[in-house]
Amino acid sequence: MPRLSIIIPYLGSASRLEDTLVSVLENRPRACEILVIHDGSYRDRYEIGDEVEFIVDDEATSFVGCVNIGIEESDASIVHLLKPGALVSDGWVEPVLNQFCDPHLASVAPLLLQENQPDTIDSAGVHFGLGGSRKQLLKNQKLSSRRPPSADILGPSGCAAFYRRDAVEHAGCFPMALGETLADIDLACTLHHLGHRSLLEPASRIYWRPDESTTSPVVQGRQLERLFWRQTREFGFMRGLASHPFAWAVGCFRLGPASLLGRIAGLCESGLYR
Repeated sequence: MPRLSIIIPYLGSASRLEDTLVSVLENRPRACEILVIHDGSYRDRYEIGDEVEFIVDDEATSFVGCVNIGIEESDASIVHLLKPGALVSDGWVEPVLNQFCDPHLASVAPLLLQENQPDTIDSAGVHFGLGGSRKQLLKNQKLSSRRPPSADILGPSGCAAFYRRDAVEHAGCFPMALGETLADIDLACTLHHLGHRSLLEPASRIYWRPDESTTSPVVQGRQLERLFWRQTREFGFMRGLASHPFAWAVGCFRLGPASLLGRIAGLCESGLYR
């Protein structure tokens, strides 16, 4: 049985997927399986089926769908999610697996660095904003040669994350209702509410190439509103409610007025999220 299952969802860009696969195969850790999840639209041009298991499923049409299928199909107790565009480095797995000796630890965030500026942090994990938002920790901070970065995280970024499989399954896996951008923070909140821990492992370094795909402001607004009503109760409902109008205003400023339509739609659905 493998000690690690690496799950890579195919999201439409063959070049991004293949760059990630090359980096994994060049630095492949021992006793691991590599799963690529897709809906049948990817072709294995390099005939690497003896090194990588390609899982075809009609439901693998989204990031969340692919990841949940990968978790279900994985054999290891620890699963490692890598989004296409993530480039791993030598020895990135071992420091993380050592941390999972703690039975209360459900997830570990590797240190995500910007590919074009490898001395700059892209993400050290995510946290929940009271008004209903996803905060990337240490974003754009420079690495220090004197001390490793540290952060009190709620969970890892979905771009690159390690999870204890049974904890994720107990939490219900990644939520379809939150989409690609917010599924990681929603799962992090749920794992936290169930009593699990998460931490940053700065010795595990992965380089991230930004994804140019975007989600419409209406959809983003709706998903942010869903996140708020699903999770804010556990972090202090009254404080969250007081911060909520500010979150609407910030979202309108960043995403445009169309995001308010999504917020209103999400608000109307608020009773359906639990």
